[in-house]
Amino acid sequence: MFYGHSTILPSDLRSTEGNMPADVAVLSPANVQAHLSVLSYLVEDIGCRYQLACTKLRRLLEPLMKPDISPLDHMSYYLPKGKERNKLGLNTSSDQAVLSSYQVCRRAMGWYSLHFHCKSLLFSIF
Repeated sequence: MFYGHSTILPSDLRSTEGNMPADVAVLSPANVQAHLSVLSYLVEDIGCRYQLACTKLRRLLEPLMKPDISPLDHMSYYLPKGKERNKLGLNTSSDQAVLSSYQVCRRAMGWYSLHFHCKSLLFSIF
């Protein structure tokens, strides 16, 4: 299954022995190579988006990155949530921008990791 579409690779045909449902597509070797090249471009695109998101986050954090402040202080600043942040007066627009940018980075990193490993696996098969 690939995004809800049943697909069988040419190497899997031996195991089906002719009892394949009519709605299942069999990819030809040329078609597999085309799909792999599209996946490579997708991984490259996601990698670029991840780098852009990280650059934006670094730019937002630059004013806070002083040598006399430890990373633990930064973490303790951004860890409080919800009402606790409101009580401490931490919900400024710049804080929201940093938190939002961090979420975008985290999501892009997950996408990149997933697609990169999928690509690596498929390229090792073919």
